[in-house]
This record gives sequence, C-alpha cells and structure tokens, in this order.
Amino acid sequence: MNKNLRNNLIFIFVLLLLVILKLSNNKSNRTSSELIYKGDKNSITKIIITQKENSIELLIDESGWEISGNDTLIVKQERIDKFFDNVLGCKKQTLLATDKDQWSVLSVDDSLGTHVSIFNKNDDKLAHYIFGRSKIDFQRNNLRIGKSPNVYLTNKNVINDIFARDTFWGDPPKNLISESDSLKLSN
Repeated sequence: MNKNLRNNLIFIFVLLLLVILKLSNNKSNRTSSELIYKGDKNSITKIIITQKENSIELLIDESGWEISGNDTLIVKQERIDKFFDNVLGCKKQTLLATDKDQWSVLSVDDSLGTHVSIFNKNDDKLAHYIFGRSKIDFQRNNLRIGKSPNVYLTNKNVINDIFARDTFWGDPPKNLISESDSLKLSN
C-alpha cells in the first residue's frame, strides 16, 4: 500500500471518529422533558402546600375537596383543576444543579421553596416537590423532587398555582340573599 493511500485512510478514520464523538456529545447535552408526576391523579386524596410559615391541607371526601380546619370556605374547583393540570402536569427539563449548596441560590431549599406533598387514601406520601422562582427565566420554575439533590428547570411557571392561603383555594359560601339585603326587604 502506498504512503498516500495510507495517509488518506488514516485521515478518513480520524474524521469519522471525530464525527461520532461530536454526535454522542450532542445527545448527552439535549434537554429531556419528563412529567413530574406519572401516577394516577385519581388516587390523590390529600395535598399539603407549605410556604415558609404558612401551610394549607386540602382533603377530598365523598362531597369533594375541602380545606382542613376551615369549614366556612368552599373550595374553588378551578383551583383544584389548575393544580392537577398545571402543577402535576408540568415537566422537568434542564438539570440546573446536582449540589445541595446550590439549593438556596435556586430558591429550592427548605426555607425558600414552596413545598407540595401529595398523599393517597392510606396517607402514604406519593410525591414531594419543592418549587422555587427562577431568576433567569420567569416563565419557568426551579424544581427539586423528594430527597434528590438534583434541581431542574420546569417547562412552565406553576408557582402562582400553589399559594398556601385559605382564601386562594376557597370562597365563602354564596347566600341567595345577603344579610343586608334581607334587612332591606323586611323594612
């Protein structure tokens, strides 16, 4: 084999090797998109949301969802629907950090994050999520799942669907005639 042919074959081999390495490197850098909750949404019977010192517990029974410890508010069904569609339907995407030291910077540590825990009828914890506001992309949130140190960027902003306030989740019952209107009618 002459020298020129051998050099050309080596060059082609090296070039082919570089192309293969580049393609495999691109595959590892791709952003994956995976639902954060893959379980049966109908098996969820309790939701606990905690933000700093505020906490709310939502329970379901035969009559529907209710706020634990508050018998005066009626749960807004659209809030529950948004929770199931937006929060449990969001996807984790880009891995932002794998180190616990980054949690406070990404607002997903125990004190800064918004904690969401979901349970089944046996009071078994199905999932625990910590959401934080993203400082680089306001259309998304940072997310830590359970005890994992990994922090991901979500595909959408759901933090506005998980406030830990009774009045966010419930409305006072609507009376057909308010007390002031009934006084006017009696006079």
